[in-house]
Amino acid sequence: MLAQIERDAGRKAEAIAAATQTYQNAWCDGPPFAYHWGLEAAKKHLSELGAPFPDMPAFDESKYLPLPEVEIHPRDEYYVEPEE
Repeated sequence: MLAQIERDAGRKAEAIAAATQTYQNAWCDGPPFAYHWGLEAAKKHLSELGAPFPDMPAFDESKYLPLPEVEIHPRDEYYVEPEE
């Protein structure tokens, strides 16, 4: 939104700064763990302004522990037999 306001006001440098900040914020941990639509909007603004995309680190799976294996329907003390 801020990038569009700055563009409409004719402030190119401020629009580029706003779109760059939006891109960095939407990046999160990097695709696939990013805010897709925020990245797309920022890319659109940066492309139209002739500015480069920020250099961001790719998602690094080694920084995170794998999720534990979980049984979806365990037959534990909370299990309820489905009614037929």
